[in-house]
Amino acid sequence: ATVDLCAPGYDVPISAGPGWYLFGTGTSYAAPYVTGTVGLMLSVNPCLSNSEIEQILKQSSDDIYSLNPDYTGLLGAGRLNAERAVLYAANAVSNTQPCGEPIVECDLNQSVSAGLCQTTFWGYTDEYAEVTLNGITSGGNGVTTSVWSDQNGNVIGNGNSVTFLTNASGVITGEYVTNSYRLTSTDEYGCEVSDDVDVITYNVACKPNINESLINPSETEILVCSKVGVDCYPYSDVEYLLNNFSHTSLGPCDANVRCQEYDDLITGSNGIEESTLKVYPNPPERGMPVNIEMTSYAEPAKVEITNIVTGEIIFTGKLEFGKPLMVGYSILARSKGRSFGMFNVKVYNRSSLVNKKIIFRY
Repeated sequence: ATVDLCAPGYDVPISAGPGWYLFGTGTSYAAPYVTGTVGLMLSVNPCLSNSEIEQILKQSSDDIYSLNPDYTGLLGAGRLNAERAVLYAANAVSNTQPCGEPIVECDLNQSVSAGLCQTTFWGYTDEYAEVTLNGITSGGNGVTTSVWSDQNGNVIGNGNSVTFLTNASGVITGEYVTNSYRLTSTDEYGCEVSDDVDVITYNVACKPNINESLINPSETEILVCSKVGVDCYPYSDVEYLLNNFSHTSLGPCDANVRCQEYDDLITGSNGIEESTLKVYPNPPERGMPVNIEMTSYAEPAKVEITNIVTGEIIFTGKLEFGKPLMVGYSILARSKGRSFGMFNVKVYNRSSLVNKKIIFRY
């Protein structure tokens, strides 16, 4: 089990009656320390909200992991420091008279990733025109909400994932349209981060065969790339071709199936080189953040840190040249095993991907 905060609870001196003193142990003795501290905090700043109280208690606590190595990652923010908590409360920006709306600083680790560019094909079946966007959000104060919107600002879905049908009827056969979609994550105090992803959609519907259309109006032809080149094939033949010949694919032969050519066109040579991506200190030093840094220019990149053992994504963020990204020690400590952990740091933009490993020991 884990806790959010620790307070003294062993051998606490108590008075059971007049002239009767003894020692008690348990959470019943630890909880009043926190309650009393909250009372002191409110006495110097009656404008504190519940969330601010929680935030200050954690920020002002003492790191006691070095004293309790067997409980690394289980002791929450640390041990209660009443004096420091009261000082923080007195100096909080919310300490105004009369009390206004609670003011909470945005979480610097709040982040969102909309994922990588995807390619779809319109004009054949819905299976090929359908796209699913899976985003990742992390951080933020309290409850966060996620909303997907299109490039015109229209909401297309709520939550981190959204599925819909794409359309390329506005371009001629073999051409594509590019649409951008945005995932926005907002916490309960209005702090907001967003990220965009592009979807390329090809028109693969050829003009109907006039003679066949007179007999069967639904019969049309579909653009297929084969070993001999690109051509239009009867709708009814396409499924067989795609399922039985490995060298056939939907759309023109130069279709950007994985957005690679499109990304290279957009980003040029702004990729990340493995030699210029630094992750330090590695292994991490107790209590110190891990820094991820580009030492030469590359376009902004997304960062995902995954626990290699469990497969859990424990952190996402955005990395820019000249702005090292700091990952808190506690984020890694909470996810690792009892005394050892291994994490993969995935850093990618539209033209490159680099992986680094973090070895966590104590």
